[in-house]
Amino acid sequence: MEVLKVAALCMIIFHGILCKGNKISCPESCRCVGQKAFCINGWLDYIPPLPPNITYLKFQGNNLQTVTRGTFRMIKANNITKLYLSNNHVFNISMDAFSDFTSLKKFRLSNEITINVTRLDNLLHNVSRSIEFIGFTHLHMERLPTLDGLINTSIKTLDFSYNYLSVLNGSHFAKLRSLRDLDFSYNAVEDGNYSFEGLQMITKLNLAGNWFRNFPKFINMQQLKSLDIQNTRMFYFKKRNFDGLTKLESLNLNGHAIRRLYNNAFSTLISLQTLKLGKLSRQLDYIYKYAFNSSSLRNLHLNNNNFHFTKSSIVISDIFAHAPNLQSIDLSSNNIKLNESEFLAMINPLENLKKLIMVNVHFRFISNHMFISLKSLASLNLSQNSISSWNGNELFENSTTLRILDLSNNKITKITEDLFPVTVRNSLKILNLEGNPFSCFCKDIKWFHNLISTSAGFKLFQLGNTTEGYKCSSPYGLQDKAIHQLGYRDICPFDPTLLKVIISCASIVGSVLLILLILYTCRWKIRYKLFKLNQHRKRHQKDESYTPLPRENDYLYDCFPVYADEDIQFVQNNLVRILEERYNRKLCVRDRDFAIGGVFVDSITESIEDSRKVLILISNNFARSRWCRFQLQIALHRMAEEGRNSLVAVVLQEISYKYLTNTLRTVLVTTPYITWSDECSAERMFWEKLLKKIPSSNFRRMESTVEEADNDNIVAINC
Repeated sequence: MEVLKVAALCMIIFHGILCKGNKISCPESCRCVGQKAFCINGWLDYIPPLPPNITYLKFQGNNLQTVTRGTFRMIKANNITKLYLSNNHVFNISMDAFSDFTSLKKFRLSNEITINVTRLDNLLHNVSRSIEFIGFTHLHMERLPTLDGLINTSIKTLDFSYNYLSVLNGSHFAKLRSLRDLDFSYNAVEDGNYSFEGLQMITKLNLAGNWFRNFPKFINMQQLKSLDIQNTRMFYFKKRNFDGLTKLESLNLNGHAIRRLYNNAFSTLISLQTLKLGKLSRQLDYIYKYAFNSSSLRNLHLNNNNFHFTKSSIVISDIFAHAPNLQSIDLSSNNIKLNESEFLAMINPLENLKKLIMVNVHFRFISNHMFISLKSLASLNLSQNSISSWNGNELFENSTTLRILDLSNNKITKITEDLFPVTVRNSLKILNLEGNPFSCFCKDIKWFHNLISTSAGFKLFQLGNTTEGYKCSSPYGLQDKAIHQLGYRDICPFDPTLLKVIISCASIVGSVLLILLILYTCRWKIRYKLFKLNQHRKRHQKDESYTPLPRENDYLYDCFPVYADEDIQFVQNNLVRILEERYNRKLCVRDRDFAIGGVFVDSITESIEDSRKVLILISNNFARSRWCRFQLQIALHRMAEEGRNSLVAVVLQEISYKYLTNTLRTVLVTTPYITWSDECSAERMFWEKLLKKIPSSNFRRMESTVEEADNDNIVAINC
């Protein structure tokens, strides 16, 4: 039993190694993507082994020369559903070359100019019965291969484009019951060398690039839905040319030298949905009023005609008025130099329009009322014009359906939030602005740079798919630089918004500081003024009929001494004893006479107002005291207001320079002062001078008394 288990295990391991060894990877000469293999320009003379899951093979630019059944022996041919052989220098294909391609649905042989058409006759007898598409293009064929081998197949599409075929005979295809699509473009079929008999079931026919001078007669082709007859030698067509094509949905008439589009030219095409009339050799000269008279028309291409929509003989409002169901119009590379009212008149009938392309039409503006008329517009392409700016709020106010907007290669220099309000940014899926000459100065591009830095902005502006890109045209140092690759400091070395904030803050702070400085400098004057106003108000409240009296004999005190707390002894021992007790001068001493509980500032101011003289006792203590300086300021303001000298200065000691303020220096320079000395003779002189400067309330009596008094009568404290 153990032996059997070991043997079974060995077989499993051997099978795994064998399977691993047989696994086929994509050869170096090819590129495999999923189920597709591309062997291009490798100059291979064989088809290398490919992974078994390959269903699509494109073999191009190699050197096969001869293709036989054995050419494909190293691939699983029965898995291939699509095979493309092009430019491989093939001159011989065996009849059974594709016998093993039992699942083949699409086969194209292209650019093999040395191959014999007879080889193709035989080849078609051995293709898969499930084949749906065969293309023999660029083979220089002058006749068609016989198609009998395809009679019982599922062939739906035959492509014989880009050959030298001069005859198109419908009977050649008559037995192919499943054939619906025939491409006979860019051959050499002329008038009289064609017959559509046998093509009654064809729904798509491509005759572009043949040599027709007159419009072909499509008799008994009632099933035809798509007709491409562009780039022939025709220069006119008539309404009757479309008789019988009642199911035609798409008509391509590009590339003809057509000069005029007449009334009702397409009215018999009752199923027509797409009409292409572009690249008309710049010959289109006039569009009649009912040229596009069609209720079924959905898509109209009038591009690359250099048609002048400003011709005076054209009623601009009539051009599209009779195609009310148009959903897409391409007017690129025409001359639409219309003013706003003319442009609105042209598009007003297009209520159902969903897509408008106007590339290179000499536009210089976007009408703010565009979306009022185009209520269903979802895609707008205005690239390659001269548009520079617009009013975003007005323009996009009614653009509820817009999803794609292309303004690339215009003259837009600034991208600001005003151009694209948040409502339109949220509704748009694609917004293309590449190729514009953007100014990358901070104020012009900052908002846009911030927007594309987000994932939503990056996706909206398709920055992952752009080829030309969003590049700076200025300033000099940033020219040709991709905006989304620039750092914030590259475009904003110094943020202007921040600068504005700094300037604003600095202005506010500076103003506040200036006001504070003024308030501080004038604080005493302001306090004094406030006190005066308050005092005036109180007096009027007591008696509205109050009228100020002259102050000369109306003071409560003869003197208000201003002193530092440290000099209180001088006041009590000298001033009070001499001036008040001996010579009847009434003093207001703050430590004695101020009301208890009162506001100190108010008490000071009131006392100064109620005193005939203010006596300042100057000392170093005085110079250091904030309250002394305050009282001095009030005294000076009072003196300035009353216009008389009510200030008496006494210097108690020599003032240190470091304490000497500007105000105090000014007082000492401009006001005669008395110097205190405790020497007997000097003291007597001091009191004599002081008594003269401070008369008592009984002014006239004291004046005569002092004049008559002898100096010896002055009593000094220290004598």
